[in-house]
Amino acid sequence: MDVSMAIDLVQAAHHQSYDLAIIVSQDSDPAPAVALARQGAQAQNRVVDFESAIPQVPGRRLFGIRDTIWDPIDKATYDKCLDPTDYR
Repeated sequence: MDVSMAIDLVQAAHHQSYDLAIIVSQDSDPAPAVALARQGAQAQNRVVDFESAIPQVPGRRLFGIRDTIWDPIDKATYDKCLDPTDYR
């Protein structure tokens, strides 16, 4: 997960900008940001839900982000969510 996306996730939770975050990712990089956003929401006596939208690829078992609801999506939908920008 890009650092700025992680900051946005935590900051938006702090500002009570969402009650549900759906993160489209195939790796566990967002897990610390999810945990921090959840802690911040709990400190505000709020419940925030987090989902991992993960692609279903025949022959491969992919996992969502720890402590999130895993929401399978088809690979074509997942591919439409990819950011093609080269940030180097």
